[in-house]
Amino acid sequence: MTAIKSLGTRSGGIGSAELNDVVRPSASRSREGVEVTTMYVGVVHTIDSVQRVVTSNSRQEFLRLLAQYACERAPDELWPEDARCIRSLVEGGRLDDAVAHYFASVGQRWDREWLVTSAVEVETTPNCAAGR
Repeated sequence: MTAIKSLGTRSGGIGSAELNDVVRPSASRSREGVEVTTMYVGVVHTIDSVQRVVTSNSRQEFLRLLAQYACERAPDELWPEDARCIRSLVEGGRLDDAVAHYFASVGQRWDREWLVTSAVEVETTPNCAAGR
């Protein structure tokens, strides 16, 4: 059996404080034969499509994937000064700030994008996970 419980969702142009509200430290624990893992989900939207879906059960990996997206897109979507800032923040290890800056800046030059994030608890019973 697998059960999913939402821990919260954030949408819109986010700041790093808001991102950190949803992107909590990774948690994986067991209780009474049930494995509980936090899964982080991020969906990047534009006015007419979904640009990217990012998922991970590691907070750090989730931020790394979002920062990678920001670095890939920044040269084409942001003004040069903002693109340099994103690159500098990532190089300095400030991934949450890089992601927040990207989504605060995108749309000032070209099309608007926004990020919706959620953290959910996934409960798995080992017997069911093994197909028993």
